[in-house]
Amino acid sequence: MSKKFKFQIDNVIYSLPSKYLQHEDWNGEKLDNPQINMNQVATASVIKQYVKHHYPSVFVSSSSSSFSGGNSVSINLSTPLGNEVDDEIYRDVTSFANRFQMGSFNGMIDL
Repeated sequence: MSKKFKFQIDNVIYSLPSKYLQHEDWNGEKLDNPQINMNQVATASVIKQYVKHHYPSVFVSSSSSSFSGGNSVSINLSTPLGNEVDDEIYRDVTSFANRFQMGSFNGMIDL
């Protein structure tokens, strides 16, 4: 079982496995302050934790993908009966998730 570390965003505590805590830079030099280096799997986990903390009655599931051009995270939200969540909840979760977006791609115009 891997050890976890905790960190805070907007006064909410999140937890991730310690493998996402980077203690050395890319040259192997020790960092004065460890940095969080999240991939798509860690990002999906943090977003799910956000939903569970702020909207405990909302059902949340996630998936993540990695491909040659980058990676992606998909988050699905629903009520316990499988209905759509309110637009306010959807916009709030989308706003939080967008903090982790590092880029975008429009396949229709190959941009």
